[in-house]
Amino acid sequence: MNLREKLIKLRGQKKKEETKNTKKQNDLLKGREIKNKFGTCFLIENEYDVNYKHGILKIKDAMEVNKKTINKMCNKRVFLKELKKILYIDTETTGLSSGVGTIAFLIGVGYFKDDKFLIKQYFIRDFNEEKSVLYEIQKILKKFTHLVTYNGKSFDIPLLHGRYIFNNIKSNIKNMCNIDLLHPTRRLFKERLIKCNLNNIEKEILNVKRIDDIEGRLIPKAYFNYLKTSDEKEIVKIMKHNKIDIISMVVLFKVINKLYENPTVNVENLKDLYSLGKIHEKLFEYDTSIDCYLKVLEKSDSEFLKNRCLKQLSFIYKRNKNYKKATKIWEHLIKDKITFELYPYEELAKYHEHKTKNFKKALEITGKGINSFYKFKMMGYKKEEIEKLEYRKRRLLRKLNKNNNKKITLPPL
Repeated sequence: MNLREKLIKLRGQKKKEETKNTKKQNDLLKGREIKNKFGTCFLIENEYDVNYKHGILKIKDAMEVNKKTINKMCNKRVFLKELKKILYIDTETTGLSSGVGTIAFLIGVGYFKDDKFLIKQYFIRDFNEEKSVLYEIQKILKKFTHLVTYNGKSFDIPLLHGRYIFNNIKSNIKNMCNIDLLHPTRRLFKERLIKCNLNNIEKEILNVKRIDDIEGRLIPKAYFNYLKTSDEKEIVKIMKHNKIDIISMVVLFKVINKLYENPTVNVENLKDLYSLGKIHEKLFEYDTSIDCYLKVLEKSDSEFLKNRCLKQLSFIYKRNKNYKKATKIWEHLIKDKITFELYPYEELAKYHEHKTKNFKKALEITGKGINSFYKFKMMGYKKEEIEKLEYRKRRLLRKLNKNNNKKITLPPL
């Protein structure tokens, strides 16, 4: 055996030593070791019957969602042909940022197969198993067309994409269509929930109660402790935490889809209904948006919420050139002495200046707006906003002066 052959043999032995896992298992983790060309890793598999109930829904209810409504949820066309082509994915990591030094030590994936929902969790028992786990995940990714995540666009997917590059493994994960539930969830529930993290959504929306759970912020520390001690107690909790995250995404996907699909029928909370009015307004679905706002006006006892609906309605009517309904709202708000809003004065003045050409009426409304502003001494308005009305007043005076051919004393600038 020449020197070259000895070096090749030595290098091969070194690689085997590097990828071999030396962690002692204490049998708390119920799974199996799998091997591939990059070494070993640990796999935990769970399957759930479709009648398994998670919070307010059974898993079978989540097997049917309106595909067209998914486009509304994502504000784009997602071209989903089969729901069985969706892969739910969630990671547990060594850090709370997606920086270079952070790795995903646990990658959980879930998908529907026949009448079951399967969850596979790939666990890195030591850092030398990362490449093996990434390889296994990539094999799964090839079988699906769409991902469902929670904050995956900002965290999970960029992190995994970076780890694939670092480990020199080809992956299509960055190019897959990612349905990130955080964004439609936040748009829908932000009016009544301060926090829209998944844990709070579970409590407030899905009615999911976690028992003996580990907090997300403690997970990195628990994993590093495992690397030192091989104690699997905290890892078992992390596995459970990850599973619940995935199942919650499945249920949340259905809940949001249902609310987006038919808001005036399916939505009970009026703040959510107001949010859906705004969502459909941005989608240019004005009829649905109007229905949402009108139902809130009919059912709500909150003057604040009703005034917000009136504002949105008035702008939709204005956009659709239904000035009769728009001006009716602005006139109502001006007469309302309970609350003060600056925009009805401005909009009504614009209408009479540019549409009816009644400069005198426009000037009268502008003056009322300025007087009311200083009378109520409204805080929270920017100086520029009242300056707009004052500038409009001077402009209207000039127009009236020109039309009447009379000298009118202008207020100082």
